[in-house]
Amino acid sequence: SASGVIEGHHRTKVITAAANLPLHESSSGALIIASGSAITMELPHVASGSGVSFTVLAGIAGQHIITASQNSLKKTMYGHITDVNNGTSADGAGASLVAAAHKITLNSNNQIGDRVVIVGDGINWYVDGILKDAPTIAT
Repeated sequence: SASGVIEGHHRTKVITAAANLPLHESSSGALIIASGSAITMELPHVASGSGVSFTVLAGIAGQHIITASQNSLKKTMYGHITDVNNGTSADGAGASLVAAAHKITLNSNNQIGDRVVIVGDGINWYVDGILKDAPTIAT
């Protein structure tokens, strides 16, 4: 524009989590950096999740956990997570199916920069990620 102001520019909200963190719909669109050794991040109730999204990024190697609810009956996560160095795959790459899951645990050997993107539609949470090693998926 003539005034030199760039219209529509915004920054991504960054939340650094050094301890367990309940996620809220008001933080939708945020980049969550897990900076403690083992952080549990609990998603908001799925019914309030329509249009809500989070990107979880490992800021430190550790066994980080993403959970749909503390109640294992809330099996609302679906999607795929690719791992680039899964020791069980001859070619060095593999994938984990997330189907009716309530918890995703990053392997304790994960690396800084591993990430999982989570998007809700009010019924389910959809996940897509890329990690060094395969996660543990709890259904």
